[in-house]
Amino acid sequence: MLLINTTDSLPPLPIDVEAMRPLRIDNYRILDRLGAGGMGEVYRARPIDADDPHASDEVAIKIGRARPQTGPHNRSALERSAFEFDCLSRLNHPAIVKPIANGISNSGLPYIVMERVEAIGQLNDPQFINQPNDGWIHLFLELCDAVEHVHRRGLVHRDLTPANVLVTQQPSRFSIKLIDFGAAETTSEHDIAYDVRRSLLGTFHYMSPEQADLQSSRIDNRSDIFSLGVVLFECLTLTTPLESALTRDTSRRECLDIVRNQKPMHPSTRRRSQSSLTHQLPTNTLLDEVCYKAMARCPKDRYSSAAAFAAAIRSCFPRKISYS
Repeated sequence: MLLINTTDSLPPLPIDVEAMRPLRIDNYRILDRLGAGGMGEVYRARPIDADDPHASDEVAIKIGRARPQTGPHNRSALERSAFEFDCLSRLNHPAIVKPIANGISNSGLPYIVMERVEAIGQLNDPQFINQPNDGWIHLFLELCDAVEHVHRRGLVHRDLTPANVLVTQQPSRFSIKLIDFGAAETTSEHDIAYDVRRSLLGTFHYMSPEQADLQSSRIDNRSDIFSLGVVLFECLTLTTPLESALTRDTSRRECLDIVRNQKPMHPSTRRRSQSSLTHQLPTNTLLDEVCYKAMARCPKDRYSSAAAFAAAIRSCFPRKISYS
């Protein structure tokens, strides 16, 4: 996830991975590093309390990008971490990562303890997209159901990307886990943990035009619908609509302008330019139209909910498709 603040960006956490291995965060011993994002770093850990019946169970710990000193950067990171834990605690869905505990370490770093997800890949990996008989669709429908649950709990995820949709292996099928609620926002004006509108959080390639507009009013669930549309577009083409427009050399200001002014691209248009690809991409004319509508520039022209989006996807297939 790309983090952009109205203040200067924070540098990476000064943590050496090898040095972290023997350390403990409260009642958890750090084992190794699983990954990193704009809001923090994630480590594999294990409880060290001998009286804990689950002491052998490994967990994931997300350590926030705070500093052990006072100041606006530190305060914002502490508030954001606490708000993320609050968001996760509101949710109860099999396709959403489960929180366990949170706190602030002795060195002043905020952390969240979560279930560890045994991922075998991400939603946009070709190994899942190229399943026979459109088998990958049930993964996307499972994601839509998880996002619908998030919205019904009064939250917007704001960073729906393939990197935050992990694929797991179940006994008889693949399944997904939605992770990283570090950019989440509440949709209630009377339930604000802190002023999230001071910051722009998310990933440019999947960001809705209104989310990139710092002057816009509070975004709603239709911003997530746009991001879901981009994820579907990537599953259908293995690229994002702004793949060529957003590069490492593009400045933040230019990225914001591109995202705000983008026009939706039809998946078939992108596929026609990818005739040299050696792998077979899923093709469904009706599904292309559904994807195109989800990425409409104006929120009112998109699907009103993730459930409506999922229903439109199901209507594209002659046989019944379910994520369960």
